[in-house]
Amino acid sequence: AFDPSVAPLSRLMRRAMRQEELPSSDEWQAAKARVGLERLELLPPVGGQSWRARSLDSGLGLDLGGIGKGWIADRALEVLCARGFARSLVACGGDIVAGDAPPGARGWRVAALGFAGASQDSAGAQVLEISRAALSTSGDAFQFLEMDGRRLAHIVDPRSASLLEGPRAAGCLARDGATADALATALCVVGHAGLAELAARFGECSFWVASPGPAGEERAAVGAFGHNGARP
Repeated sequence: AFDPSVAPLSRLMRRAMRQEELPSSDEWQAAKARVGLERLELLPPVGGQSWRARSLDSGLGLDLGGIGKGWIADRALEVLCARGFARSLVACGGDIVAGDAPPGARGWRVAALGFAGASQDSAGAQVLEISRAALSTSGDAFQFLEMDGRRLAHIVDPRSASLLEGPRAAGCLARDGATADALATALCVVGHAGLAELAARFGECSFWVASPGPAGEERAAVGAFGHNGARP
């Protein structure tokens, strides 16, 4: 459900949102044929080098938008902590990484819209307190295309190359931003039906999701969403 090689399809979807017109079937199928991580070879470190990646297909493209902001926020917090600012919070759009809590508080207060849980404020947001943890959200609240009565998210399902119908939203609380960012994206793809499996595989994280179901929108949450969203 999380595959950065989906870039050929992502590019077509971004163009579709700009032009408000879906790609042709031929364009979509040609892009779909270039998706798949088997087209990428990872080369382990040699002689003190970093990991490297080599494309095995000239048509391969990587879209790291589903993990990049979380990773960047992690690195930014590392810089702040190294310079003596451990009480910091880094926000990159829908991805937040928190350091130590502010003075006299258990954590940084963050409001998450689209949350599938209780204790929401008057604006429909869940207010969380987080410290030394990361929060990421994913969904079609701001990036979508409406065509023929359908609301299509900007996120593509890399397993089938199908467009995701919304409205849908997902979120993850984790120990670091890269993990939270990637898992929120994956949960947005699999929706309510994949929540249990994802939560079982990543038991240290907390999740919530809202996605279309047979009887309308389905909402669910797994984990604890108080201070840090720590699992029981």
